[in-house]
Amino acid sequence: MGPVSVIERVSIDAPIYLDSEKDWAKIRGEELPERRPVRYFIHKRTGHEYLYILGAFGLPGVNKPGFALVLGIDRYHHPQHNKRIIRVLEEAESPTIGGLMLKCIALQEKYEAYPVMSRLWYADLDEIQSDRAMKGIRDAGKDLYCICPGSGPFFEKKHPWKGYFEVLRDNSEVIDRRESEKLRSYVATGPQNLREVMAFKPENNPALAALAIGVAVLTESEPWFWEVEGSAFNLEE
Repeated sequence: MGPVSVIERVSIDAPIYLDSEKDWAKIRGEELPERRPVRYFIHKRTGHEYLYILGAFGLPGVNKPGFALVLGIDRYHHPQHNKRIIRVLEEAESPTIGGLMLKCIALQEKYEAYPVMSRLWYADLDEIQSDRAMKGIRDAGKDLYCICPGSGPFFEKKHPWKGYFEVLRDNSEVIDRRESEKLRSYVATGPQNLREVMAFKPENNPALAALAIGVAVLTESEPWFWEVEGSAFNLEE
């Protein structure tokens, strides 16, 4: 028996329309309001509710280990910030690509609840880096379909890291990384000015790269709107 995920997916069917609602809409000449199923995720141990969960990683770089993390975005807005808190649920690092891929697969098994953490991991990889990641999966003795690296929203931009770090800056107050000691230390050594941002490469700081890409996907791409089993996630405010 394989590992059991700590995440449970909750899916509530969209309410059906009553005959009286249909009749009233017809009399008023109005369309019935759209109703969507409600979907979210619960951490089985803490009871915390998340709108979405994803994984992101940065390959090993210049004297820096590869880094993987799992991020969860709260189901509801925080009353003080009027934004959803983004929480670092777990972190892992490895000096080798094969070791990092094994850590990613282990985290995937721990946090998977379809469709979240189901193969897709975010990491802006060029062709050479993608080949290195695929080789790392093979070296780890795993099938290539275990992990599918995806790109963040700024991957094809001329200066992608400028966009990623702007998003990171704009959301710094709602990123909860209190339980992530290693990540905090890497973030503290990140770019300090625009010149350093423009010169940044993921291999300079894989942990910071993973965080920036993951946060950008959650805030800019809003993956919970993707079609899942024929209908999109519903946002409950």
